[in-house]
Amino acid sequence: MAAVAPVYDFTNPALKPWRFKASYQIYDQDGRAGELGTYEYWWASPLVYRSTWTRGSRTESEWHTADGRRFEASSGDALHLFETEFPKEMLAPLPEAKDHDPKETWLKRDTIALGKTKAPCVEIIGKRFVEQRGAAFPYTEALDNVKPPTYCFDPQEPILILKSLSAGVTESYGNFIGMQERDLPRSLVEAVNGRRILAVTVNAIGGLDPADPALTPPADAKAGDALLADVPVRVMNGQRIEGDNPTYPDEAKESSLSGTVMIEAQIGKDGKIHGMQVISSPGPLLTASALKTVGKWEYKPYLLNGEPVDVRTTINVTYALRP
Repeated sequence: MAAVAPVYDFTNPALKPWRFKASYQIYDQDGRAGELGTYEYWWASPLVYRSTWTRGSRTESEWHTADGRRFEASSGDALHLFETEFPKEMLAPLPEAKDHDPKETWLKRDTIALGKTKAPCVEIIGKRFVEQRGAAFPYTEALDNVKPPTYCFDPQEPILILKSLSAGVTESYGNFIGMQERDLPRSLVEAVNGRRILAVTVNAIGGLDPADPALTPPADAKAGDALLADVPVRVMNGQRIEGDNPTYPDEAKESSLSGTVMIEAQIGKDGKIHGMQVISSPGPLLTASALKTVGKWEYKPYLLNGEPVDVRTTINVTYALRP
């Protein structure tokens, strides 16, 4: 993990200003191709950079300026969380060391088949992950056939090629290109339970003039923190204070229907669910069960700079058949 980290150091002040443009394809919960979008990124320094997403009538831009301020502008309906987060998954896909206390985390070696060779992997097994399954920590065996977050690397090069997260979420990277002694993946595919939800292709990479006007926020851009905070699922899991777990529908069990329902949710300053949209689901029976129950959940208000804010996050509800 430490050997690969420098390859993804895209915020180093020694980097020359650069930019890239990508196209991305959204897929619906049945795996059918939907709308196309574009993403553009301008980077002048660790403090000065800009991102812009455009999909149909939706646009969203954010600027970070030399004085440490943040600005944003948007139009149309809000974009999905997974499409605004994919740039981070491309430029900073590795876990941060500060997020994994050595006393609370076990790193286990693993491999995956890659043609005729094997790719090295690292499983990050958290103490809570193990204890929730009634086992002692550290634990190095499979638990209920549920794999912890796993990072797999090219056997020849120090690059990440596959990331497997909780609830059947996978991210596959490929078609790498050298960029200032770093390797940028030109393709990223995100899937849930083997079903695509997003495919990204980098179309252009080049240098950037630090005086490019694209780096200057327009007069109507709003200053301050994001109006809607994007919060990782692992963080919001710890904020939940009310609500039962969904009941596994008997009809779904009888038909051996299982898997994870991924829901994008908006949680208000009051901690209640204010909006839900299904991103991926194994079938309508499980979708209905998950939405009915999750809609009643409540969370501790999420604080940003000491103040409660509206949150956008994902909620994963897994239905697993037991022997």
